[in-house]
Amino acid sequence: ELDTTVFMISALKNDGVLDIKNYLLSIAPFRPWIIENASGVTDLSVEDRVEQMVLESLLEHTHEEIPYIADITCKTITKLDENKMRIDVEISVDSASQQRIIVGQQGRTLVKIRQDAV
Repeated sequence: ELDTTVFMISALKNDGVLDIKNYLLSIAPFRPWIIENASGVTDLSVEDRVEQMVLESLLEHTHEEIPYIADITCKTITKLDENKMRIDVEISVDSASQQRIIVGQQGRTLVKIRQDAV
């Protein structure tokens, strides 16, 4: 059955936003979590999440084909202290020209990739 409930909202003035949120919560069926791991966020390992973050950064900073041909491997994750860790990631490509694209002029692209993946 199609729900025809109408809400007048203004996100700019935050008017009616709470009404639609409460309505959606009231009609949402209760279901168990799909992912039942300790964090409740994802079923990816920490290494897989690191690799996905690097891939996202590659997509942002390189030509379209580079992220799809690059092989990204999280080599090590070392906890340095309570708030810091060292993560070593290897990005492998097929040719020297692709490597130059990832590194960029004076390493600028690689630095951007690293900074955005944090």
